Amino acid sequence: MIINITQHCTLRCPHCMQNAGPERNEMMSKDTFIQALRFAKNIGSKVVMLSGGEPTSHPEFFDFMELLINSDFISVSVLSNGTFIRDHTFTEKFAQMVSKRQGFFLQISSFKGLYANYDELHKPNLKALRLFGEKVALCDKDSDIRMKPLGRACSGKWYDEAKCVNGFPSCINSSLILAQTKVLCKIGIGALMEHHQRFCLPIVSWDGNIRLGESEQCKVIANISEPVSHITQKLFSFRPCGGCDSYKWHLQNPSTEQEKQVCNILYGVTNQSNKEEAV
Repeated sequence: MIINITQHCTLRCPHCMQNAGPERNEMMSKDTFIQALRFAKNIGSKVVMLSGGEPTSHPEFFDFMELLINSDFISVSVLSNGTFIRDHTFTEKFAQMVSKRQGFFLQISSFKGLYANYDELHKPNLKALRLFGEKVALCDKDSDIRMKPLGRACSGKWYDEAKCVNGFPSCINSSLILAQTKVLCKIGIGALMEHHQRFCLPIVSWDGNIRLGESEQCKVIANISEPVSHITQKLFSFRPCGGCDSYKWHLQNPSTEQEKQVCNILYGVTNQSNKEEAV
């Protein structure tokens, strides 16, 4: 499960699905964060990832990390753009804090042409990264990114890239898993997603809202303040909302066998006109 603890970011990447940037100031409160961890436990998640925005820019980042380090989640990750390495004191404290935590992982994304600090992170034998040892990975290969027409990638050069990638909506895999699951067999939705290798889902935003898509423009399904039984029912009832171009490309007028099969699983019909009649 991903917890997006802030919409603030130290960069303003042109492809950002969250529309994050230095001008954003939304921050998750500590109470909401504790509630998010409780929600993760209640749905059986064993994997928790901190993201944003840039999670290390949150003023309570170390308080949140302390809670995670002392938790019994099997895997704890931070998804970062790596700009925090400019602050040596911060970096050393961060590395020391996680050094003995089994199952901790730091993923730093930095793609050339997208991240302004790419050259900074690719200096040879960079000490700041060496502090984390085997607990850090630099995600920087073209094959590591699949552009979606979400957030700032809804227009311009990166929209054209998203059209070339031509992927299904970011919520599609989780929606298909839920649509084909008849009984949870006493496990939670988090455990179900992890069983199917969907470790990022569901996603909890800074305000406690729950989504199955990767962007803040994706439909809010529920909030962690609701009873887990109500959240579970809403997640099972969720179907792709049609608000992104990926939906229009693949599900609005399905033409391939794969598109028809997906529509049949999700809606019980194979084309948009029949779907509207079914609704």
